[in-house]
Amino acid sequence: MLGKVIKYDFKAVARYLIPFYAVLLVSAALANISRLVSENDMLKGNLIFEVSTGLITAAYVLATLLAVIGTIVILIIHYYKSFTGDAAYFTFTLPASNDTLLWGKIINGAIWTCISFVILALSIGILMVGKVTAAQIKTFFDLAKPIFAEIYNAFGSKTSFILFVVCWLVIVIFMNQMEFYFCITAGQIIKGHRILGAFAAYIVLKIAQQFVSTILTLTQYAKIKEVIIETTAVGTAFSPLMWISMAELAIFGVLEYIAISLLLKKSLNIE
Repeated sequence: MLGKVIKYDFKAVARYLIPFYAVLLVSAALANISRLVSENDMLKGNLIFEVSTGLITAAYVLATLLAVIGTIVILIIHYYKSFTGDAAYFTFTLPASNDTLLWGKIINGAIWTCISFVILALSIGILMVGKVTAAQIKTFFDLAKPIFAEIYNAFGSKTSFILFVVCWLVIVIFMNQMEFYFCITAGQIIKGHRILGAFAAYIVLKIAQQFVSTILTLTQYAKIKEVIIETTAVGTAFSPLMWISMAELAIFGVLEYIAISLLLKKSLNIE
């Protein structure tokens, strides 16, 4: 049933997000074409062409914001409507548990977040075609090797760093969804002021996260100070903090999931 829920949610969101991504890719292609055409000496100083180029560049920037922010907004709206809005009655009549419905939303959100990153990277690649050569890319990575070597050393090994990055990406992608969904669900407690309740839940959550983060940082202060004084590998001092930060994010995500699950099992103020 989880697969069917994800499939349904994916289709429901796709009709809104695919046009956003299409606009982004088209605007990136137009921006690149206008840049290549602008290299023609005959067009230099042409007011109409320069204004057109500026508008196309602005369109690409706006399309990027639309794709990134739009993905988050559409996912939040879809969750809100599905669990507390017009479609809530239909959602809760499906032959699936609340946990299955919730995981469907979380996984669907994670999938679309990944897609948005891929589309954004693809648009940058389109924008760079003809501007950046393979030799320049190779030179960049050659220059970056010492930096990466220092980062690997800070985490103990290359494998540890890669493991950290993979874990961090997975947790961030899933936990960001959980955070928004928690705030929306918790906001339903305040009847008649759902949106205000969601904002209040978000503020309280951020204060709690900041408090816990500060406490955890202070527990590592002595160790960080010792490492900084005794060595020049400052990164070694902060890598434990990064692991702790990731663990903190994961713990908050688990607590948020439990809270959402408990709230969904109770009678929400569905209109």
